Amino acid sequence: MRNLSLNDYKKYENFDFRYPGSIQPHGVLLVIDIKTFTIIQVSENTKRFLGVKPKTLLGKPLTYLMYLKQIKNIKNILENNNHFVDIIKLKKKKYDTQFKGIFHRVQDSIIGELETFKLNDNNKNIDYYKLFQDAIINTGKTNDLKKLSAKITEEIRKITKFDRVLIYRFENDGSGVVIAENKREDIESYLGLHYPYYDIPNPARQFFSKKLPRMIPNIHDEPIPILPRKHPLKKKKLDLQNAFLRSIAPCHIEYLKNMGVTASFNISLLKENKLWGLIACHHYSPKYVIYEIRKICELLGEIFSLKLMYEEEKSFRQYRQTIKEINKRIKEELSKNKNKHDFIDNIIQKNGDSFLKLISARGIAICLDNKIFVKGNTPKKKQIKALINDFLLPKKKDVFFTDILTESYPISRKIKEIASGILAISLAANNSTYHIIWFRPEQTYEVQWAGNPYDVKLITDSQGNTELCPRNSFLQWKEIVTGKSLPWKSLEIDAAEELRGTLLLAVLGYSQSILEETTRKANQANLAKGQFLAKMSHELRTPLNAILGFAQIIDRDNSLSSEQQKYVGIINRSGEHLLSLINDVLEMSRIEAGQLILHQNYFDLYKLIQSVQEL
Repeated sequence: MRNLSLNDYKKYENFDFRYPGSIQPHGVLLVIDIKTFTIIQVSENTKRFLGVKPKTLLGKPLTYLMYLKQIKNIKNILENNNHFVDIIKLKKKKYDTQFKGIFHRVQDSIIGELETFKLNDNNKNIDYYKLFQDAIINTGKTNDLKKLSAKITEEIRKITKFDRVLIYRFENDGSGVVIAENKREDIESYLGLHYPYYDIPNPARQFFSKKLPRMIPNIHDEPIPILPRKHPLKKKKLDLQNAFLRSIAPCHIEYLKNMGVTASFNISLLKENKLWGLIACHHYSPKYVIYEIRKICELLGEIFSLKLMYEEEKSFRQYRQTIKEINKRIKEELSKNKNKHDFIDNIIQKNGDSFLKLISARGIAICLDNKIFVKGNTPKKKQIKALINDFLLPKKKDVFFTDILTESYPISRKIKEIASGILAISLAANNSTYHIIWFRPEQTYEVQWAGNPYDVKLITDSQGNTELCPRNSFLQWKEIVTGKSLPWKSLEIDAAEELRGTLLLAVLGYSQSILEETTRKANQANLAKGQFLAKMSHELRTPLNAILGFAQIIDRDNSLSSEQQKYVGIINRSGEHLLSLINDVLEMSRIEAGQLILHQNYFDLYKLIQSVQEL
């Protein structure tokens, strides 16, 4: 066993949440071929629930268990929907037991999950609609994010009757923090505690993003294997990511044991289909949540997601208004400035304070190629150039942020008092690169963790497989953080991304105007060149024609010696060659005007070679 580096934990996220190969024991699972409606996979506990051994069921038509009317109903509904729930009464069960049947399609098959359906004295007279309605009404009475979160935990606890209900929000660095809690009075509070990012690894986050509530009635239950292990037609493991009964990762079971939790129930909170947080319910004894309550909580999770995002969006409106004002100023300045350096000058001079306010930073650098403008508390320009050339440019990211720059750029230790954290946006246009970099200084602050986040171990089994072993203690553990800046908020990152879009449009608009101006000047130059060529050809032809004319007259004089006649012939040939060159120049102007026509002519190759030789 050895301590695990927080940077290396991803190597050990080996558990695939989609293919556990087993289910929890509070229900039974059937896999039905969608074409033939025969049973092709089953969980090993069919004898207990259905009175039939699993090997007996394999290969049997579904009519062996269910009445034809129910099968037709399942088939008809699943043709248009991917999910179906009904009360199922089976043929093979000797005593009168009904099941809650949950069916969905996967891998060209139907997964059927059957849970015993019993109305006991505790839930017989529950008005589920009223539970749902009261939760909506009560949470609608507050418009503050903190108060709303607290009210949501209160309402969910009323419905589920768990010992503790909390809202766990994910931070930008992947860690989580408890922002609201409702609990039994005699248990310790988790409110305000932080949890390291490896507590809920990436595969688990992708799993929770499916929206379905996840229930563990008893962590001490043994998982039930599925027979056969692989889908007999697809030769693949069975995808159980949308199954309520799917078994739980051993690491998560160990984690809950270390917390002292016996049963848990999680409801996902999503923002734009991405996991924003969880409503986590904990109980310290076994607790089963019936399907109706699970469905209410699933619907409430979607509604509460919208409510929480709405309240969070309200705090973002101020940023949007600031960006809107900056957009307006940039457009006004663009119309006044034609020089790109003047354009950047005006941005920093007139908007520097707004940029700092927008991101809540101590300093800002705006860079155009090798020209850098700074405002506030920033590193030296030489250090900023090195940061851009050696660090930002190789990353090739439009938006980059970190609150611990020394971790990925060790040389920045020299400037950590000024730039322990940076948020940078980059864009390229018109053969130029633009960067805006916000700087935050080192900030010493206290974080309250639920246990020591560094007390995580790796365990290697006898086969040499390495697994993550969660920490044993969740007692409050305080850490004094140094070498880091205050973390960048998601609102600030979103604002920077939106500002980048604004600047990109501005720079592209500026580049377009420059391109249009360049094109206009090029057209003027082409026109002037054409006029020059036409004039020069006329001016050159006049004296050349005189030379050729007089040469021809002299050539007719019989008193010339043979040597003089030879010289006159050279004058004639050279003049004709020069006239041909002038015609070629005119042909070039015709090419540019698109007026060139190709004509085929016969010529004497030997005569051409001889004339070149004589010339």
